[in-house]
Amino acid sequence: MKKILKTVTKYIGTYIFLIAIFLILLILTSLIPRENIYVHTKESAEKLLELNEKTVIKTILKSEVLFNYTDAIMLNTAYSIDTSNPFESAMLARRNYLSSERTPNVYKDNSQPGLIEEGRASYDEGEVQTQELYNVVNGEEQKSYEYARYWHGYLTLLRPALIVMNYQTMQSVSFVLLLILLGILLILIYKKFGLIASMIFLVGFFSIELPLIAISINAIGVFYIAILYSIYILLKFNKIKNIGLQFFVIGSITCFIDLLTTPLVTFGIPAIIYFMCLQREYNCTFRELILKYFKIGISWILGMGVTWMAKWIIVDVLYNKGIVENAIKQVGFRVGMDNYKVSVSDVFNYIFSAFNTRTFLIAMTGTLLIAIPSIIKKGLYGEEIIGVYRAMPYVITAILPILWLCIIANHSYMHYFFVNRILVIFIIAFGIAIATGFGIIPLEKYEDYEERKK
Repeated sequence: MKKILKTVTKYIGTYIFLIAIFLILLILTSLIPRENIYVHTKESAEKLLELNEKTVIKTILKSEVLFNYTDAIMLNTAYSIDTSNPFESAMLARRNYLSSERTPNVYKDNSQPGLIEEGRASYDEGEVQTQELYNVVNGEEQKSYEYARYWHGYLTLLRPALIVMNYQTMQSVSFVLLLILLGILLILIYKKFGLIASMIFLVGFFSIELPLIAISINAIGVFYIAILYSIYILLKFNKIKNIGLQFFVIGSITCFIDLLTTPLVTFGIPAIIYFMCLQREYNCTFRELILKYFKIGISWILGMGVTWMAKWIIVDVLYNKGIVENAIKQVGFRVGMDNYKVSVSDVFNYIFSAFNTRTFLIAMTGTLLIAIPSIIKKGLYGEEIIGVYRAMPYVITAILPILWLCIIANHSYMHYFFVNRILVIFIIAFGIAIATGFGIIPLEKYEDYEERKK
């Protein structure tokens, strides 16, 4: 009982600390004067107006869609912050906002969910976010909206960045930074688990054109979180004392930064890395693996959920905006608990039309081809090639994105052009399950798992 109480106290204390840090960071960055970010925001608005709502980049395997619509909303929200009232501005997250005098009427974040048409939400007629961003930067008065149900934690990075660079420079910096971090991750995986494991991750990341996603500021945040935490696990695995609490923190940070793009990535990729490290160092039983998986999964979900709820409650208590009611409606709409329910088959048709079935099959074939030579070699020498229980964490992880698409069906259907990237979890988990199950990834450092728990 004392142990449970101690654990609960740790989680509550961490939660309060995180919410306090989030609020402080938002307030501090909301104090940056608008004139300090004007020049680079104006340059960014001009570039986004030129690009329009979406950018389609054709590659060898498929066409990658970058959603400039959301990037424009993020820049608009950053520019619309009223430094005379930083806390309120950060909480309500208005866009197209000039000042209390010039923008007296602001529409609350309580509009009814849009109808589903051809795989997207039917937005208000004439609503073009790149144009709205251009208009607000140039001082044109227009309808202003709140977007208060999200934390918009990206503002803590975006507003300071706009002091020194524009959208194009951010894209370049993000592209280079991602390649560096991705290189570090793959090298660490290679050193710890060998070439085959690093190749499986490489195939997975390039199946979704990850380097191209780096230039989309609304999409890349979750991948930075996933890669950075995976690097941390690889470097500090033996010093990790409370993995559940860490996944709770990662879930909370994901909620703070992300606008519900592909948040599951911040769980799936680090979870794969963690169990690879765990199985390399300790001879875990099947029960121990499942209990550990359950622990980190619940912790991540809890971190996401309670952090999101905190934002809704803060806004409702202080500003009476009806965010809790609206958020519940949005959740119901996105999981299909109302009249807008779409079929699972339609969801997967759209997802695979964006991901490209050929790309998916090539990625699957690639992971198998990487593993087959080692499987044949082990078979010829009569070595054990099947370890089903060792593969179970990765099999479960591979199933998660499929469940996500089925549960959050409407959301996945509307935003199929970026939600499809969640399949990176399936591809990597599938490859690691094969490699682990057939004993290809080295697991030579066996030790009784019970010894570590003492």
